[in-house]
Amino acid sequence: MSTGYRWHSIRLRIALLTALVSAVTMASAFLVIDRRVAEDAREQLRRSAIADLAAAVTIYEATGKVRLGASVDPDLGPDPLREADLTEMTSYYDGRTMWVAHRVAGDGPTLTLAVPGEPIDRQRRSLRSAFLLAGLVALGLTAALAAAAGQSLSRRLRRAAATATRIADGGTDRIRDDRGRDEVAALSRALDTMADSLTARVAAEEAFSADVAHELRTPMTALVSAAELLPPDDEASRLVGNQVARLRRLVDDLLEISRLESGQDPTDLAPYRIDELVPEGDGGSTALVLADPRRVERIVANLVDNARKHAGTEPRVVLSGTSVTVEDDGPGFSADLLEHGPRRFHRESKQPGSGLGLTICDRQAAAMGARLVLANGPGGGGRATLELSPAP
Repeated sequence: MSTGYRWHSIRLRIALLTALVSAVTMASAFLVIDRRVAEDAREQLRRSAIADLAAAVTIYEATGKVRLGASVDPDLGPDPLREADLTEMTSYYDGRTMWVAHRVAGDGPTLTLAVPGEPIDRQRRSLRSAFLLAGLVALGLTAALAAAAGQSLSRRLRRAAATATRIADGGTDRIRDDRGRDEVAALSRALDTMADSLTARVAAEEAFSADVAHELRTPMTALVSAAELLPPDDEASRLVGNQVARLRRLVDDLLEISRLESGQDPTDLAPYRIDELVPEGDGGSTALVLADPRRVERIVANLVDNARKHAGTEPRVVLSGTSVTVEDDGPGFSADLLEHGPRRFHRESKQPGSGLGLTICDRQAAAMGARLVLANGPGGGGRATLELSPAP
């Protein structure tokens, strides 16, 4: 699996999403627990301070002496505490110290006690450290478990994607994922059903084309013979002869396509110099390629004929390395043809169809293990390149 594929895999996304949800949940829980612990610790500290000051007031009332860390300094303590009604026990926490004050009955002084809040800070720091450690461990375990759970899903989806790609390239593979009733298994079964349906439709189409071509061959031969008997100088005779010849080429092309797609046309591969295979080519390449001369000749002839028909000018045949390129100065290939490749009789809206010529070239190239690449030149015009395999 490629690096880009790995970083965008469902397995990783599941792990990251699970870890993110866990982190948000733990952060929310930590905020609630930390606040509650702080409130409980402050309340405990307040009660302890009040108890100590109550004891100090009792001692002062009995002996007149200040004990237990209390003070009678009237300026001691924060302003909110000094300004409060101290006839009852009053407390105030300024974030670092718990202050408690109480005025002795009668005209007695105000006793003030300050208790440091450091125990609260230590308790909260300890809690945060423990929570952070537990959170990191929980996040790691959660992400690992989520990744393990997503591994099976990701592997099944990658297998389905790879099989679908092979089917699109003409393969006969099937996914056959019958291990569950989840969405992935349903998708796999749907892809298998679609592939079976497409295969059946393609087979029926190929059989129909072959049957039509074979059925037309006999009357086509009789029609050609009859056309040859017409007066040669008659305009109508020439028109009939041209259309009969065109129809004959179409029937021959259909027969050729049916043989190529059914595998009935054997391939005889051998090493050849590319300039000997395509003597009309320019460029001076003498590379040794693995090819079938009959198929190469057929491909180049079709490409040249297609360029003449659509460009209206004489194309150029260029040899470069192990490739043969036919260039023209016409309008170039359509965007649909460049994207999807040659397709039999496919026709875009308001565009001429690609017919069978390019389709035959594509099938002939595939039969040799070669590749036909269609492109448009930077300055316009079409470029059809036959990429042959180098000889071992």
